[in-house]
Amino acid sequence: MKHLGLEIIERKYGFVLTRENFVVVNPRSSFSREMDGARRLCREKHGIEMYADDTYKTYTDEWCQWHLKNCLENYDLSMKYFAQLDREEFAGCINTFLRKN
Repeated sequence: MKHLGLEIIERKYGFVLTRENFVVVNPRSSFSREMDGARRLCREKHGIEMYADDTYKTYTDEWCQWHLKNCLENYDLSMKYFAQLDREEFAGCINTFLRKN
């Protein structure tokens, strides 16, 4: 399938962006000790322990739920914003972008 002129691969959750597939929280971390500052900030600012242990390989369930809540709030705000846009003007901007790129 092509999207904006680029070939995209089949996604596990399909191509349509919905609230349900906008974010799929994975408790496995791809980071390591380099994220110690983020861990400290999360604990101090939000009162949430980010990692399950000192291996930094797994996020806590509490952090995953907090992250999911924030991602869905971002999705809802974005969809509310996009719903307010003039469809014709938006389509014109997309077409201008496509012509230039």
